[in-house]
Amino acid sequence: TPPSKSSRRPSRARGLLSAHLLLNDPHVFPSARLPGYDNELLDLAADLAVRLSGAFDGTATASSSSRINLRHGVQPDMEKIHETCLAGAGSLLLELGLISHLTGDPMYGKMAQKSVLNLWERRNGETGLLGNTIDIRTGCGWITRLVWVLEWILSMSISSK
Repeated sequence: TPPSKSSRRPSRARGLLSAHLLLNDPHVFPSARLPGYDNELLDLAADLAVRLSGAFDGTATASSSSRINLRHGVQPDMEKIHETCLAGAGSLLLELGLISHLTGDPMYGKMAQKSVLNLWERRNGETGLLGNTIDIRTGCGWITRLVWVLEWILSMSISSK
């Protein structure tokens, strides 16, 4: 099964950020220095974050739509898809938080943090568990089982200390 579009979005940002960090850290790969490199990969990651921000617009859960055209934003045919995977909805926190940290613009991290906090507030009252999917417009439609978004919350918690 190919990965969902929501799982590919963070991997694109992750690749750009990883390469940027490697090129800027003389202790990791001293021979990986590129003459004339001027943070272009970070600029591309920030541009990707701006394009992804349209997927967060107009959702009751502050979570991103599972489909977005990176040139034109969420298209009318994509608006018919209201359900998104919870792990995909919460997984941009680490990447967008790092983009905020590296660029000095808190917008990206705040956008993702708002999404994760909103999802956390919607966990099951009896079990405390998060669902597998969520309707981004209503916040309903949970299939109650523990999902990998907890891994992302934990990794963000660890990395922010």
